[in-house]
Parts: sequence; C-alpha cells; structure tokens
Amino acid sequence: MRRRIISILASMVLVCSALVVSPSSVQASKKTEQTFQDQNQKQIVQAMGPGWNLGNQLESVIDGVPEETNWGNPKITESLIKSVKKAGFRSIRIPVSYFTKIDDNNQYKIDSKWLDRVQEVVDYCMKNDLYAVINIHGDGYNTIDGGWLLCNGEDQATIRKKYKKVWQQIATRFKDYDEHLLFEAMNEEFDGNYSTPNKEYYENINKYNQIFVDTVRKTGGNNTKRWLIITGWNTNIEYTVGDYGFKLPTDKYRAKSISKKEQRIMISVHYYEPWDFCGGENGVITQWGNEATDASKTGPSCGEEYMERQFARLKEAFIDKGYPVFIGEYGSIDKSTYDPQSEFYRAYFARKLCEVSKETGCIPMYWDNGYNGVHGFGLFDRTTKKITQPAIIDGIMEGSGRKVKKNTEMMSVRLYASDSYYWYTVQSDNVARITKKGGTYTLKLRGNKEMLSNITTISLRDCYVEQGKETTSPFKTADVVIDKVVFNGNEYKVKENKTSAIQKEQGKFTMELINQWSEAEPMITGLQKKDSFSFEESQYKEENVLEVTFTVSNLS
Repeated sequence: MRRRIISILASMVLVCSALVVSPSSVQASKKTEQTFQDQNQKQIVQAMGPGWNLGNQLESVIDGVPEETNWGNPKITESLIKSVKKAGFRSIRIPVSYFTKIDDNNQYKIDSKWLDRVQEVVDYCMKNDLYAVINIHGDGYNTIDGGWLLCNGEDQATIRKKYKKVWQQIATRFKDYDEHLLFEAMNEEFDGNYSTPNKEYYENINKYNQIFVDTVRKTGGNNTKRWLIITGWNTNIEYTVGDYGFKLPTDKYRAKSISKKEQRIMISVHYYEPWDFCGGENGVITQWGNEATDASKTGPSCGEEYMERQFARLKEAFIDKGYPVFIGEYGSIDKSTYDPQSEFYRAYFARKLCEVSKETGCIPMYWDNGYNGVHGFGLFDRTTKKITQPAIIDGIMEGSGRKVKKNTEMMSVRLYASDSYYWYTVQSDNVARITKKGGTYTLKLRGNKEMLSNITTISLRDCYVEQGKETTSPFKTADVVIDKVVFNGNEYKVKENKTSAIQKEQGKFTMELINQWSEAEPMITGLQKKDSFSFEESQYKEENVLEVTFTVSNLS
C-alpha cells in the first residue's frame, strides 16, 4: 500500500456478469483456442521476461469503487501497450480490483461492464503478442474500506464462497484465451502486520490458493493447462520460503495431457529490499549495491549478496522442483531531488535483479505506478506514451540479456590528483554518474601529507576512458562549473570557471582545476606554489580530504 499512496496523493493534487462476452472477445477466443501452445517451465520463463506492471489503474479504488483513472492516471490505451512492447518488455501484469463491482446480493455477480473493460485491456496485450497477467489485487487489503478477501476476517466461510464465485466468473470469461494469459490468485495477502505470520491466518491463505487452482481448472477450456500464480504471506520471500506455514496447492484437475513430471503453478513474491532504498521517502538512502561509493547513502544490509542469497533460496525451494518464481513487483522510487545519481542506482538495482532472475529462472515484473517525478516509480508518461526513465529500461533489458539499442547514455566521472613527491595519482572515493540531465555532484578524494602538499594536477575525468573501458566519452559537449572546493574543512575560493570539459580532438571529458605545467592559472585561489602546489592556511594531517562540488549542464 505504501507505494500506492504516492499516486493516491498525486491524484488528490491532479485532481460483472462474467458470462457475457463482447463480439471482439468471441473473435479472440476462436483465435486463441486454435493456437494454444503448451509451454513447460523453461519455455514460459524465457517467453515472459522481462515484464512490466500497469499499476494504479484497474486496481485503483476510491470509496470502494474501482475506476482506472481514480488515482490520477489517464485512461489506458493500446498505444501505451505498444510503447511498452517497443521498449522491450514481453509481458504485462494488470492488477485488478473489484470491491463494489461485485454484487453481494446477487450471487456475487461481477459488473459485466467492468469485466468487459478488463478484457479489453487484456486484448490490447494479446493483439501485440504480449503475455498478460490479471489478478484480484486490492480486495485483500486491510487498509482500504470495503476490502473483503481478508485472511483475518471473521466469516471465512462467506469469504471463501465469494472468492470462488468471483474466480469462477473471471476464469470462465477468459477460458479460451491462449497461453499468453495467466491468472494470479491475489496480491500481498496478509493481516496487515509485518511481524511473524499468524499461523491461522496463513492457513486461510493456503485455502484461498487451493480454491483458486481448483476453481479455475474446473471451468475447462484452456484453463486446464494454463499457468496459474499463487502467493504466500504478503508475497514476502522469507515468509514464503521459510517455515512459517506456506503450503503448495494440489493441481489434480489440470489437463491429463500435461506430464506428471511438470508443473503449471508459479509462486509469486515481491522484491523491495531494502525498503529504505526502494520506497523510503526521506531521501537518505539513495545508493545500492557494490557500485555504491558513499556509505552514508546506503542501507546497513540488503545489497547484492543479500539479493543473490534470497533468489538462491527461491531456486532451491521452488524453481528446482519445477515451480517458476514470478517476481510480481520490484523497483525503486525517484530520488533525484536528493541525489543526482539516483537514476544510476535505480537502473543498477533493476539490472542486477533481472540478471539474478535470468540466472535462477524467475520472471521479473517492474512496478510502474504511472507517477513520474519525486518518489515516482514510473518508466513511461501514460499521457504521451513516451519513456521517462531510459536508463532504468536499459538496465532491465541488459540484465535480462536483451540486445536492444540503448535509450540513454551515462558518464562516470572521478576526481584525480597527482603529486611530485611519489609521482603518483589518486582518485576520489566516489563516482559522479552523469546522464544527459546533468546535475550537481560532490567528489571526495583522500591523500597523505606528502602527496597533497606537492600537487601537480587536480582534474575531473571520465574514469571509464582513464581505465581503458571506453575510448571516448558518450557526450560531445558538456559545460562544467566548479561550485566549491574544500580541503580539510576549509573552503577555497574558485575563479570564474564555466567551460566545456569535452576535449574536441580526443572526445574525452577532462577539466583541469590545477596543472603545474599549464600556462593557465589554477581555478582554485589561496594556493601556495613552489615547484608544486599546496593548500595555504590548512593544517595537513596523516590523511587529508579534498572535496570538489561541480555542476554539469548542456550535455549533448
């Protein structure tokens, strides 16, 4: 719910007869019935990844009424779906809520117009050769008035009866659709407490999963062999893999043509670890993974090694036994207002998760709530249908092993200092990850007294070029202004210094603040020069710290 509140707040500012089939769906049914392809575990995983969530639309609810524009997003169009496919995604998860669209006084009949609209959006995916996943999404939330699929609800008999009726109608409506459609039983089902699961309530979730599998299979058609997705407690990996009460449902009503050695059930989990990086809105934790260069901006745990361990547990518990794992949601919010490198680390997180998913046999589905800007998860502008986060999409595609044309360029810059005592060069602890948007960055470099009191050069450089990973920088032009220079806590004035940092001849990003052999005056004032430079009025220590803050703009 926390990541959905973002769009609820944004929208405040911006202020089912299941058996009735539309003519278009009849046509689609005939086509899909003829072309259903039976896919085993390996085939379905390869076919579906990577995926994308059409979040905060068909599951958005206000006053118990689901409507696709409730939370500030525009109406879903096929052109949006085409943009998602063009970006390289192969599958779309379509969260769906029902609430008052279910008539409790009429055998739990679903509003036919609502189910028609769900089907219309599914058909957008089918027409564009994309896989689609539909579920019962927000109806299981304790935090929304009108939620009814509650594992901690008092009248479980009525809840189970209603749940069965609802899935019976959904499954019947779509029973002739081909393998491109999958059903997901529910979403983040738990009692609202983030502590150890209540065993009684967990058993209720297990019962819902069994009802879901049995009910869908009994509707016949392609549903007897369709891949179905079930979930454990709050789609939490620990509470699904660990000894907390999760039980796999039986699948005794599936098509007899499926080998007994194969499965047709997936396990759904979500990955937002650590939450301080993925969804925390205080702006403190903005970096993640082994590429993080500022410990103060990273969480205490849950980095790459943790991710790899969690996926290894999923592999041992389910994947190795024939059950693919469906990473129904993952992602991280935009924190570029706090850290200009936010885009890099969001892309890095997504790339790593997709890499690990590919290695272990999981299907990753990025959570996009349609909201761009501060704290948004959005990858696309749902009005213009344009990509808003090209670096993240590149990361997803690269991590998934997709060969696609890059949507963005990124440059990595470090601060370098050389001396005449050791004739050595040191580089900054951290890296400025610079995209076309530019921004303001601070780099920090450390050195001993002998080195930083005998400075020959201080410069900003593209470290990938310095390391030989690239021959030229990705941009042809880049304006740089040195905003501040601090040495051991003392700030030194900087001369007027706006300049292009791209060397036209070599195409390399380089900006020199000090160069002993250059005719140009140093940009930093207050330096003492003998054979080399040192910082006047600063007390040198065994370890000294140089910080340079600079702004990059007009990149092209």
